[in-house]
Amino acid sequence: MHRFLVMIALLALALPATAGVVEELYDAEAPYDGQDRRAAFSEALAQVVVRVTGDRASVREPGVVELLARPDGYVQQFRPGATGDTLWVSFDGQAVTNALRAAGQPVWGEERPSTLLWLAIDQGSGRRGVLGADPDQDDAVMAALRQRVEETATARGLPLVLPLLDAQDRGALSFADLWGGFDEDIESASRRYGTDAVLAGRISLAEADRGRWTLYSGSAPMRWVADAEDSIQRTADHYAGIFAVSTAGAPSRSILVRVHGVEDVAGYARVLAHLESLTVVQDVAVDRLEEDRVTLALAMAGSPASLDQALALGNVLRPLDSDAAGPAPTTGPILPGGAGSAEPDREYRLLP
Repeated sequence: MHRFLVMIALLALALPATAGVVEELYDAEAPYDGQDRRAAFSEALAQVVVRVTGDRASVREPGVVELLARPDGYVQQFRPGATGDTLWVSFDGQAVTNALRAAGQPVWGEERPSTLLWLAIDQGSGRRGVLGADPDQDDAVMAALRQRVEETATARGLPLVLPLLDAQDRGALSFADLWGGFDEDIESASRRYGTDAVLAGRISLAEADRGRWTLYSGSAPMRWVADAEDSIQRTADHYAGIFAVSTAGAPSRSILVRVHGVEDVAGYARVLAHLESLTVVQDVAVDRLEEDRVTLALAMAGSPASLDQALALGNVLRPLDSDAAGPAPTTGPILPGGAGSAEPDREYRLLP
């Protein structure tokens, strides 16, 4: 996990803002006494349910309680965990997703906001530091805090990026700047990492449960007082409230989306694969093909606004109206749909 975070931090320097992909969304590790395997399956599935719904209270919902009572049918693989008293379990993601939707629960897909974490720690007696990407720089206090933060983020499926704390970081944001909570300095120093959001925390060990936190995600910063683990939980709760999609009592709706800049088969395949990966999109059908653009009919589990939010996380499609110049007219051949096709509800441009 430590080396993974270092790699993510390095990759962030080379990439524009992009979502993190939680590849082991349906895997979990649970305590195992060597006897009651079903109990371990149920505990592991409960962890997956919280991660996938984005709701810590979901495990108490009647439909989910029934699901947790019969976990065996959802298990794909299992093996001894990292320690001798745990069991690692991998579940059938599609089956679990279908069961959660049938139980009226929201589903949050594997593409999630990547969050840069700036965490300043005052240990007292003049010992101060910032948690960075390299665990070899940790003292005992930093190492313990890192472990708690990483375990909570993993449990919630929250992709975290830690700063490199190299010369560029140190020149852009001092400990005093971070401790003072200077928004402009924090946001400026964070731009190099290209994450979707930034979480900044300041903790004094004398009052570790009363750290001051700011989440920069959207138009206005969100602020609260809490410990490190609770702040990671709150951040995940905030994202889930935006991106977790519930289909309970909501009929599917269809919208037309036009994508510009689709110049070859590879681009076309990339657009379809990206849209089909989104939780909010239930089905994709081609309505109209032109020389360098494609119009698609999307069956949606949410609103067009929820599609905008989901696409904002990926480095694949950008709203067309964010371009400085509008699209050039296209006169290429028209395939399905013909001249009578309706105007699109949304227009995007495929990014390189």
